[in-house]
Amino acid sequence: MKTYLPIEKDTFRWEDFKMTLSVEGYDSILGGPRPNGTPQDWYITESGNIQPPYSLGEWNFFDEKGKWFHNDMLEMQHHPHIFDRFHCHFKNKYELSESGEEHLYIITVFNPHYFTQNEKVGFSAIDDQFKNDIRNGKAAIVIFYAWEGYSGMIDTDGVENRDFLIVEEWRKRENFPPKSVHFFTGNLLGDKHPHNKDSGTVIHAFSTFDNWNADTVDEPIVDFKPDKEKYLYLSYNRNPRTPRIYLAGKLKEEDLLDKGIVSFGKPSWMKSENNTMRSIGIRDRDWAWLYRNLPLELDKNLHFNLACNITHNDFTKTFCSIVTETLIDKNTIFISEKIWKCLQVGHPFFVLGNRDTLDYLRRQGYQTFGEWFDESYDNIDDYRLRINSIVNEIRRLQKYSLKDLKTIRKEMKEVLEFNKKLHYKQLLERWRIHTTEKPAYILFKLFDIYEGLKKKNSIRLL
Repeated sequence: MKTYLPIEKDTFRWEDFKMTLSVEGYDSILGGPRPNGTPQDWYITESGNIQPPYSLGEWNFFDEKGKWFHNDMLEMQHHPHIFDRFHCHFKNKYELSESGEEHLYIITVFNPHYFTQNEKVGFSAIDDQFKNDIRNGKAAIVIFYAWEGYSGMIDTDGVENRDFLIVEEWRKRENFPPKSVHFFTGNLLGDKHPHNKDSGTVIHAFSTFDNWNADTVDEPIVDFKPDKEKYLYLSYNRNPRTPRIYLAGKLKEEDLLDKGIVSFGKPSWMKSENNTMRSIGIRDRDWAWLYRNLPLELDKNLHFNLACNITHNDFTKTFCSIVTETLIDKNTIFISEKIWKCLQVGHPFFVLGNRDTLDYLRRQGYQTFGEWFDESYDNIDDYRLRINSIVNEIRRLQKYSLKDLKTIRKEMKEVLEFNKKLHYKQLLERWRIHTTEKPAYILFKLFDIYEGLKKKNSIRLL
């Protein structure tokens, strides 16, 4: 299959680049098309109660104050702007029945529990006309779940995520042909997952976070202008996941928690001074301090997710970042907006994420900071040992004077500027920033699938 790579932008005519996406019928509750893959009765048959569309989940159905999103916002959630309306034409089954054209059936997923919650329903909620089109090679399903990297991972308890297996079972259950279902995942190792070797589901690894703060891409890298205190590092930890609380405990143990600009939420499971993390290495006195003092907030309320926001002053005041990624598990690499922010503003960083995250970035052409930091933590399996290694490096950096740290940042400038330029270049290629400002890379991928359907049917007509 030909791939229309972004480097062909000078010869590729964007105005000729069109494809058809199918939508389900009108939903009176939503006041617009029902989210693809969602039952008409809103799961009453399966659960006995009305449930929000599992593909969206509560976070994308209700706002941060618990209010139902207005109808236009809800439609944008399951037909997000990444499916550009100029190039993607949405049509219902009556329009498609008249035109007879090929189409892509997009299921947009935000909810990490969608696949298990929807396991019994599977693809059965798809309109029968669309099902027949898929079986006859006139349509393909595209599951777009690029905002999370859980699919296919193995968690710290050794439990494997079953998303890929579940979708393949859905395909077989409906007798859809091999390669008629495409799964776009935020697990950047997803296309190499061992389960996909003999699967009829096609896995595409795709990161969608690199452009989230592209409005500041033209700004120069930040200078290092530290305050007298809290200058050593920056670390945002709004969502109090267990590894982040472990990090907070270790920073407290080494008297480093007050040496940086930090935020930490307080987990709901931290209900008393009874140390539930003692067995994994948190001291009782550090747990007690965290229990009494969390949450640690900056000038923003931790309730609100500021993923599409860069507080340049925080980066300017601090020497480096400790980026705590969403996932620390095996069989996945997931990169959110957190790392891209550092690359964009020119801030050296440590990553508490999946093993080999730094190695992945280097394979994408980025330069990391092995000349100044011990980055061997990137090769450590156990996240606790990874955190200990990072904290040891922060403790080592604390011994430097401000003058020494400023000198090191000057030495790093060439690397920081190189990374920013590469990030800018990739934004131009992947998202067409400052040209059409369209999600070029994903549209090219979808267009490949769409053109494959058209080519297959044109051959049949011959």
